[in-house]
Amino acid sequence: MDNVPGIDLLPAHCALLERAVDHFRNDGRVTAVILGGSLARSIADFYSDIDLYVVARDGFFDAVFDERNAAALALGSPLFRFTVDAIPGGSRDYIITYPGPVKLDLMYHRESEIGPLRSGPVAWR
Repeated sequence: MDNVPGIDLLPAHCALLERAVDHFRNDGRVTAVILGGSLARSIADFYSDIDLYVVARDGFFDAVFDERNAAALALGSPLFRFTVDAIPGGSRDYIITYPGPVKLDLMYHRESEIGPLRSGPVAWR
């Protein structure tokens, strides 16, 4: 997480982010995990959530999204979690809160939906 300035000041966020990146990095169906929001812009504080864009290969998108509960459990012990209604032509969002409290927004996208990165997000793969 060395490429996320200030993350060391948010240990619960850092630990959850590391677990999430490790989880999706090992899934060959996922082509990228992109950090967005205040963490990517280095303006996060204790109350900030973690915005992660999970980019899945088109043919595996449904399977990856269907495993969202298993992913949430693999990252820790969720306090609560819910799926946000899909945005037409956009992501399917899965919101999870972990002890800390730390809120994680997983925004799932098909690979074909993703264009060039704008300034700000940090991608791992």
